[in-house]
Amino acid sequence: MINTEIDTAVRDLVTRLVSLVEANVVRRSQVAIASVFAVATAASAPKPQYASAPKPAATGNKARRTITVTPKLLRARKLQGRYMAALRALKVADRARVKKLAGEKGAAAGLKLALSIK
Repeated sequence: MINTEIDTAVRDLVTRLVSLVEANVVRRSQVAIASVFAVATAASAPKPQYASAPKPAATGNKARRTITVTPKLLRARKLQGRYMAALRALKVADRARVKKLAGEKGAAAGLKLALSIK
């Protein structure tokens, strides 16, 4: 008698759990499908304006500011790029040593150390 009641309760619980899991799977599938279609239509549809979003100023088309790349800036960027590339190949402990030296003496000294460790 008790075994029958327990068996019935367990079966009822399992049935409810299965139905909840199935409902959750359906809901998640619908959300995933809706997001795919929303992404596809978002490219063609205009973005909604929200009340809290600031309105763009009506100043007309402004040209983007151009930055003059001086030879000094170009050398600094190249040095930084070579320094970052050298850091990527190092182990964590060596990288820490190089960063410490670069912080104290500059990127050129850090690059020299990094290249010597390789």
